[in-house]
Amino acid sequence: MMKWYQRQELYYQYRWSWWKYSNYAREPYKRYVDVGLEGTRWYDLYGKYLTKGWKIYEWTQEVPTSFGSNIFKSGRYANWFNNVVIGRTSQGQYNLAVTLGDEIRTTLTPMTFSKPAFNGIQADFRSDKYALTFLSSRVNFPTRGQNVDVPETRMTDFNNLFGFRGTVQVGDFVNLGATYVNSHFSRTSTDLPLSGFQEGQLTSVQNQDVIRWIAIRITDDSPEDGEGGGVLFSEQIFINRGNAMEPAAIEPRIEGGLPVRGALAADGVEAITLTYVIPDPELKRKIGFELVLANDYRVETTSNLQTNALGEPVFLPVVRAAGNVDDGSNQRVVKFDYGLPTGNEIIGFTLEVHDLMGFTVWGEFDINNRWRRFPNINFERHAHAATRSEAFFLAARKVAYPWFGFGEVFSIAEGYSTSMFILDRTGEIDYSNAERNLYEFVDDNDDQDRWPDWQRANQPLEGEGLARGGPPAGGIFPGLDENNDFISDFNQNNNLRPDYDEPFWRYEVDPPEFLFGMDLDHNTIIDRFEDDDEPDYPYQRDHRGYNGYVGRRLTPEAKVLIGYAKEWLWSDERESNDLYGLVTFDKDYAQLGRLQIFNNLRIVKDNLIDDQLIWTHPPGTFGGIQTFQDRLVAQDVVINTAFLRFDYKGLPNFNVTNKVKYEIYNQQGENFARPLRTGGVLEELKDSYFLGIVNKCDYAFWISDFKIHPKFRSLYRRSTAFIKGDADVHNLTEMGILTVRTQPMPKLWIEVGTELAQFYDLEEALGSTGDFFGSVVTSQVSINNNYLGYEVIMNIGHQWERRKFENRDSPETITSAFIVVFAGLGSS
Repeated sequence: MMKWYQRQELYYQYRWSWWKYSNYAREPYKRYVDVGLEGTRWYDLYGKYLTKGWKIYEWTQEVPTSFGSNIFKSGRYANWFNNVVIGRTSQGQYNLAVTLGDEIRTTLTPMTFSKPAFNGIQADFRSDKYALTFLSSRVNFPTRGQNVDVPETRMTDFNNLFGFRGTVQVGDFVNLGATYVNSHFSRTSTDLPLSGFQEGQLTSVQNQDVIRWIAIRITDDSPEDGEGGGVLFSEQIFINRGNAMEPAAIEPRIEGGLPVRGALAADGVEAITLTYVIPDPELKRKIGFELVLANDYRVETTSNLQTNALGEPVFLPVVRAAGNVDDGSNQRVVKFDYGLPTGNEIIGFTLEVHDLMGFTVWGEFDINNRWRRFPNINFERHAHAATRSEAFFLAARKVAYPWFGFGEVFSIAEGYSTSMFILDRTGEIDYSNAERNLYEFVDDNDDQDRWPDWQRANQPLEGEGLARGGPPAGGIFPGLDENNDFISDFNQNNNLRPDYDEPFWRYEVDPPEFLFGMDLDHNTIIDRFEDDDEPDYPYQRDHRGYNGYVGRRLTPEAKVLIGYAKEWLWSDERESNDLYGLVTFDKDYAQLGRLQIFNNLRIVKDNLIDDQLIWTHPPGTFGGIQTFQDRLVAQDVVINTAFLRFDYKGLPNFNVTNKVKYEIYNQQGENFARPLRTGGVLEELKDSYFLGIVNKCDYAFWISDFKIHPKFRSLYRRSTAFIKGDADVHNLTEMGILTVRTQPMPKLWIEVGTELAQFYDLEEALGSTGDFFGSVVTSQVSINNNYLGYEVIMNIGHQWERRKFENRDSPETITSAFIVVFAGLGSS
């Protein structure tokens, strides 16, 4: 029987009928066109037609089934939408937005969730009275959009994150908020109960075997003092019998410890290890421990299933003693159940009061539960337990001109954590590898750019996409990138020499130690330059304390304040007491210049250890992060920091800058610096000071077609060491610069310059190079024109530099020639 139906594609696209004769003499043949050129048809859950196009993103989770968690990101997600897709609507006061992105700047509160590059989904609602935010992400492998379709990433074991924050405006002044953040392990291979959302479930790797042995390690929580460490009086293991926990007759293998009156002590680097071999492990649903401990103890656990990538046991903390007790007065029974980490949650509440009788108040209280479950491959349901920590702060400010005041109280427990273990792409967990197997609710981002400071899995890297062809781009230098170009302000040309040590550049740039800044942690590093390896909480973890000050504006340009701060640790007998005063004056004088005066007086007793990471730039390097050890130079000291700066602008083209910084540490009594290593020799502290004076002036003028620009700078530095026997610094640098610039042709500039510098080593320490005289001669030809829509600048030049040292036979000579081309969008 003849087929009379039409071929669908050819009929609709070309009106072709199968019985007609094809002849292309009059109408040329038209090539085939892809029927999917406009995409394919898509329908919703109910079968309704949505659109003809492409699937951009999909995240599905099906339970129970293997590989039930799936994320798909099309190449168009990156190419068309640059890895961000937004859906939003509004009506009247009600606004709703859903943001899907790979790098979303997301903050619920600084204590619970704050990331510069959150990869996930954020849904927001706001009205005049209410605000709501929901977050969700598969954090162990959210995938990142690429220029090609990212293959579907189907997983059976995974980490999900869910977050919520809601606020309500109460009256005209008060705003109340609630926050919840949870990240947990989950599996799609089993129909899990709803309770697993909070505590999480054991992954396939965590539950691949049974617990065959458990080890408990007891150490000194403050090993640097070498005494008063943890003391173990007795131990007992408990194993479930039905629903009850009963003592078990299992004797541990005990290693380490020093016998002390019938107990074992772990002082300094000593450790006590209890290893329990579990009989019939296939039958155990829950195992707990009771330890009778005293003094400054730290308890950690591990097992045959708690390992790193090499299968080696990894100890994780369980509990630490409060303070640094060494007389046994804190003897207590420590109880805990063993388990592998499965979830981390934070429940928080916030309060904000705005301008109520002149007061502004804000505060937050958070509860952190770190969940764990006991693994056993023979059971589907696993016993769970949690360790709880709390954090809070409350701050208030009032301004009643000319008076003003501020006060705050805070506490963040040592165990408070916004980190969660995650699976790597192979489904494994290395409990010792933070870079590969930790997800952070609150990132470390001290320089407040778009990249976290630390390395974690599935996050953008510092400086990604900013490489400049040689030197590394990006970096972590808090307070040192005020123009936000991801390059240190002390190395703007991004080469192997800091600007304060580079010819011609050093006229404008002074070394960091000549700058004024507050040092509230008394470790000698200005706070705004500090970097650490901790989450960016408003206050330091393991710290509690209070701070308050009151001040008065004397004039619109001058103010004075006095305050007191006290801070101490949860886990150690260390504290900081600071009575401080601050006077500031900053005024612009018309047709004269700007005068700045600062004075900060502090009476300090501080033995809190504040090690930091700081950005340094040794000559011959591109700069990098170095560890700074706090030597505890402010244990009992009076500190005064004075700074004066005057910039003269009274004459056209004539600039004069004068800076003086004087900082003194006056030790009260006999104090010793913190040793650089455990057991190191004690070194006595002494009175010390820093005096830095910078004077510089320049004047630019024209003679015919030549621009003459002479400059002069004098830099004086004298500093004495904090520690007896360490070398002092005393030197003076006098420098003169002369540049001559002319424009013989349009868009062509020729410039020559010379710099003469005399360095005086006034300390003449043993082994120093002594005085030296330096000279630099340069020449440069610059062509500036527009080419193909870009501003193209071509520089060709030469530099010759020579230094003659007093204590060296031969001078040091450096020559360089260069040609460099820049292309930009115009001067800004």
